Amino acid sequence: MARFAIAVLLLAGVFGGYHVYQSLASPLLSAQDAADYVGVAYGDPHPRIIRSISTETDGPVVEPMYSITVSGNFYRGRTTAHYLAFSAMASRHSAWGLWAGNTLPSHTARRAWFADQVPLTPTQK
Repeated sequence: MARFAIAVLLLAGVFGGYHVYQSLASPLLSAQDAADYVGVAYGDPHPRIIRSISTETDGPVVEPMYSITVSGNFYRGRTTAHYLAFSAMASRHSAWGLWAGNTLPSHTARRAWFADQVPLTPTQK
């Protein structure tokens, strides 16, 4: 009976879309989890969330995601930043569009660096 239930869940994931399988495979990240993982990747294990917006992706498969801005002391090589802004999926362990700078992000703020994608691995936390 247990094998049948597992088979049904796996088939639901295959035919119901990637999101169903992904949500069964890993728990959803909180905004704080995503912020902590990104903070650790850039040298600050305890970033402070300044702004966090919970939203969803567009398209045929809707997934929860965050837009997050954090403050702390971040490093990439010898370059430092006090603010990071990025987007992260709640159902996947990755963040993208990471902007780093020494002032709050705005259309006129000068960035210290930019990263297209940052893997959020549990070993970083």
